[in-house]
Amino acid sequence: MAKGTGQISTMELKKLLYEIRDRRPNVCVRLRRIGHMWAVNFMQVIDINEKGCVLYDEMIEEFVHIQDLSEVMQFELDIRYMGYEPHFHYEVIPVNV
Repeated sequence: MAKGTGQISTMELKKLLYEIRDRRPNVCVRLRRIGHMWAVNFMQVIDINEKGCVLYDEMIEEFVHIQDLSEVMQFELDIRYMGYEPHFHYEVIPVNV
């Protein structure tokens, strides 16, 4: 991540999601995808595959499938983790995952 710029590549986002899933399952994310509004709730990272991920929204008890992480425009975390500030909108710069 380019510190202080609030920008992250798609590949860095994918690595971050792996880190959260494997090391800190209590960290939740909220995303904004191209053509969509912000997700209403923060969600747990359940699974990650080659291109996308599966998140779980506890508030409405539903899984959210992101087919391609390059659709993600912005994200935020609910708590501070690995230098990322909570409730800060980070911009995702598309890079093939």
